[in-house]
Amino acid sequence: MPSASRPTLAVDLRALVPEETGIGVYTRNLLLALARQEGAPRLLGVCHQRPRGAEELEAAGVAIEVQPAPLGVIWQQVQLPRRLARGDVDLFWSPLMTLPLASRVKTLPAVVTIHDLTTVLYPETHTAKVRFSILPFLEGSLDRARRVIAVSQATAADLAFHFPACADRVRVVYEGVDPSFTPGSREEVAAIRRELGAPEGYILYIGTLEPRKNVGVLLSAWESLRRDDPAT
Repeated sequence: MPSASRPTLAVDLRALVPEETGIGVYTRNLLLALARQEGAPRLLGVCHQRPRGAEELEAAGVAIEVQPAPLGVIWQQVQLPRRLARGDVDLFWSPLMTLPLASRVKTLPAVVTIHDLTTVLYPETHTAKVRFSILPFLEGSLDRARRVIAVSQATAADLAFHFPACADRVRVVYEGVDPSFTPGSREEVAAIRRELGAPEGYILYIGTLEPRKNVGVLLSAWESLRRDDPAT
């Protein structure tokens, strides 16, 4: 049975297995922040492969368990329920859009984070692997979740429109900003521009190169802005 004195939060770490992208950064930083909280629950990271940066998480007090599987989605829907069914977990959180749906874990309280609904709205902008990993399980995950975290008001509105049954369980929790991201001084900005060979400024895009990111529109907007206001 789960511990009565110190509850256990199990977290899906699949976003930390491949090269880390936005959801991986989100997962890692929230786990590290939770680990620093006084009275934090016991944190258990679960995954089908040992995640990148596991040593940092373990040093912070996050226990990591691996149940090997060839694909993350197979692990989530087949092997993870067996692990959670042991009864030593109080709450399960998936930062990666979907939950395990096996009947043996449906009574375990679960929270899921929905970053966007682009797999529903613009499926053509995702790979077949991503669509297969999310679309068959999305509605069931939203039905099962005790709470649904939306990272923006726009995503919350999309959830209410496309999946109205979960609307009363949606909570908007904005993504945080790492303390290292602070505005630079005029001198620091000038030094970086000199270092990059861009004395008049530059545009920085941080993200994966995928059709859904619309990087072409970003570049077109920058070019239009420069034409309208060369001093920008």
